[in-house]
Amino acid sequence: MERFFYLQAKYLKDFLSFIAKNHRLFICQAKEDDYYYVQFSEGLEPVFNAYRTFEPLKSLIVPAKERIDNLNPSKEKPLAVFNPKHCDLNALAIQDFIFLGQKPKFASVEDLDVDTSYEQRRKNLLIISGDCTGYKEVCWCLGMGLKPYPESGYDINLSFIDTGYVLEFSTGKGRLALKGFERRMTKPTNEQMHKREHKRSKIIADMQNSLPELYPGPVEAMQQAVKQGFNSASWKEFMLTCVECGGCNFICDTCHCFLLSDEKRGKENARLKLWDACLYANFAKVAGGANPLDTRAKRLRNRYMKKFDFFPDNLGKYACCGCGRCIEVCPGKIDIRKILKTLHNELLVKK
Repeated sequence: MERFFYLQAKYLKDFLSFIAKNHRLFICQAKEDDYYYVQFSEGLEPVFNAYRTFEPLKSLIVPAKERIDNLNPSKEKPLAVFNPKHCDLNALAIQDFIFLGQKPKFASVEDLDVDTSYEQRRKNLLIISGDCTGYKEVCWCLGMGLKPYPESGYDINLSFIDTGYVLEFSTGKGRLALKGFERRMTKPTNEQMHKREHKRSKIIADMQNSLPELYPGPVEAMQQAVKQGFNSASWKEFMLTCVECGGCNFICDTCHCFLLSDEKRGKENARLKLWDACLYANFAKVAGGANPLDTRAKRLRNRYMKKFDFFPDNLGKYACCGCGRCIEVCPGKIDIRKILKTLHNELLVKK
């Protein structure tokens, strides 16, 4: 069974219309130098975004505010997302770890609860990813060991090559979603496959040449740098400009903390799940008033310990994909790359 096909650019909207027949399809629209998800309609012209969207992919499958006691959940079409990038796909492994009840290595419990709403959305989610054809100054996926094109985690991937797209199937779900559309696609030529690899190599080279001074040391050394820097004075220095807005948490594609809240809705009491932020002053505060994260420096450090120590130990990967969204959104200009680079340099001095 063929894995690769070629789709002419003029058929892209037809391709999306075909997917939208059986899915709630989200595509991108451009605004200034960013891309935003919108639900597909025939009146929209599709945009093949050059790099990741402003908002993370998690915002489509982990609602910021969700009622969890609803006895009559809506029966919507399965969700499909067009052109998420490798950084967001990589981040889904973190969301899966949390909401699908995966067991941490140190846990003594045998079974962990599964978020059934997330499980259902994730099961039905159709991912039509795409290669990056550009990048922003804040993008540093290479520094986290990722490529600017998907290597796994997608159902269908599109690689733009000037006049069309090399389409790659990865799952049976992807093939089933396009059943009946095959007549619009052709077998790619050797030249088209060569162009795909050339464009992939070129963007890697461009990123390596333009951003090396911002890369915070070898990716394999990040866990040690964060652990050894637990008592570093740098945490206090970097937190001087923090305004505790929580933007870095909410815009991050791997952050997943939430709280439960009750809300009166008419004659009903609703139980809600809301995004939470570990940079908030009351995040770790307990009923007796104690707060193990009672300073901004401790809260920042906790965020990095979770991303660069807990997850490598328990999932085998960092909870950061180098998307750079937290850098963009921070009003205090706190840069994750600079923090990691500072800790790495301090580690070298200790050695």
